[in-house]
Amino acid sequence: MPSSKPTPYAIICYGPFDLPGNGCGKVYLTEEEYSKQISNPNKTWRCPNCRYEASWDDDNYEKFTEKQEQRS
Repeated sequence: MPSSKPTPYAIICYGPFDLPGNGCGKVYLTEEEYSKQISNPNKTWRCPNCRYEASWDDDNYEKFTEKQEQRS
């Protein structure tokens, strides 16, 4: 299940490879969904909306952690 608000955990969903551009785009993961996916290291990231293969959004995570460090 995706998060209804921005989180440090996000994926980029491009949708099916035979229909490029039909994905869900940036999808924020809940902490529960992130933990579920990260606990399966031999599987690829999956969109919680459509379940197609996705890419981890490292830029989102880095920006979130930088903001947290600035607040400390």
